[in-house]
Amino acid sequence: MSKELLNDIDSDLTSSDNPQACSHKVSEEDIKRDLEMAEGSVDYENESFEPQSMRDVRALVFQFVYAAEQFDYSVSIESIIDNFRRGFNLNISDDNAAIRISKEVIKNKEELDEKVSPLLKNWKIDRLGCCTLLILRIAMWELLYNKELSPAIVINEAIELAKSFGEKNSYKFINGILDEALNSLGLQKEQGKEPSTDEILVK
Repeated sequence: MSKELLNDIDSDLTSSDNPQACSHKVSEEDIKRDLEMAEGSVDYENESFEPQSMRDVRALVFQFVYAAEQFDYSVSIESIIDNFRRGFNLNISDDNAAIRISKEVIKNKEELDEKVSPLLKNWKIDRLGCCTLLILRIAMWELLYNKELSPAIVINEAIELAKSFGEKNSYKFINGILDEALNSLGLQKEQGKEPSTDEILVK
């Protein structure tokens, strides 16, 4: 997947320069307009894009859960993904790791928030920027449910997500919280090999 495509998607959804960007909720009219987008109305030079690495997958997971958050989870993830397929010409199957992980993160968001909250110390979870919270949910899900992954990789990839999509300097905050998460979960920050997109397990 090209970096340009992910940047185009990101510019349509959020701005990392604006800490309040994630707090804006779309209206019902916005939802209807987006989900009724005419097929092919946005065409990236007739190219089809497919995630080629786990970094691509994580970027898409972030975009999917961000969109769901903006719709207050009132629109199905299936509708959101279909909109991305048509609007951004994404070539992803229903069993793609990005879709499977997105569904799991959304389904378990309350549990994930419960794991994150005690790590915030003097912060309340509702004070976190939306993008920061979503990246923490994604990383926490990986730490909890994909034990085959190296915790070091999970943290490093969360930092990269934060640098690309998060609020300014949020990657430093996320790094600290996830280090605390390793301690609370009894995990070692050991290095390991990143699995392919086909090897990611969603139980």
